[in-house]
Amino acid sequence: MAFLHDHRSVVLALIIAVIIATLMHISSGVDVNAPLDLFHMGDKDNNSALSMDECNKMWLSLDVDGDEAIGKIEFIFK
Repeated sequence: MAFLHDHRSVVLALIIAVIIATLMHISSGVDVNAPLDLFHMGDKDNNSALSMDECNKMWLSLDVDGDEAIGKIEFIFK
């Protein structure tokens, strides 16, 4: 857990990249705007950037069961 705390900006950037890549994969041929929708969901101040606080809040909103992981079901239905 210390690694995550010390490198949280890098870890969160990777998490966001994986989420966007997953959305792109899931939405192939279905909804090409899904990655942008996810980005805008997190960008609460509409400054076209995700702050650390916005990333944390977005993560918490996706992690419905609070297990510090976003399961496939949580991800798809949230």
